[in-house]
Amino acid sequence: MDLNAEELYRRKKRKERKANKEYIKVYKSCNRKIKRYDTILKETSCLFDIPQFILGVPSYDKISCITYLMYKLKKNNFKVKCTNADKLVIGWDKLNFDPTAVDR
Repeated sequence: MDLNAEELYRRKKRKERKANKEYIKVYKSCNRKIKRYDTILKETSCLFDIPQFILGVPSYDKISCITYLMYKLKKNNFKVKCTNADKLVIGWDKLNFDPTAVDR
């Protein structure tokens, strides 16, 4: 069997599409948490834990997922800070946002 560059490219793209679908699932989970904190708890910030793994996904690039989440949230006017490798502090109060004050 000969090595085919086009097949390698297609495999790479399939993996990227699958990863993006998983990042979207994590983003939706993040959105649900934000909505819960806003509507039920009447908070204007929350702490979101990035999953250590995603079921059914053998290789999970957490840094890429964090980058995706931060991009999407900032695009939607949220204030976001990555506290360490697995937590995001997210705020939506235009006047007051102290990422060090969030403990949830």
